[in-house]
Amino acid sequence: EENSDDDDCIDDFELDVLKSVSQPHKKVEKIMIIAIMVINLFFILSSHFTLKTFGRNLVYCELIRFFIVN
Repeated sequence: EENSDDDDCIDDFELDVLKSVSQPHKKVEKIMIIAIMVINLFFILSSHFTLKTFGRNLVYCELIRFFIVN
């Protein structure tokens, strides 16, 4: 179940990145979003899906949504 939730999270990342790319004036947010996404993917690829990792992934998702909204 955790794996499917993480996959949904990655889909949200991709959608958010596409939205930010379509708004050139949000260049800083775009760079931050991509950087956070890369870090998140690194954690997913380099560690097992423990509850701690899952929680960390949710935090990154929320950070990205925060930057998109603001």
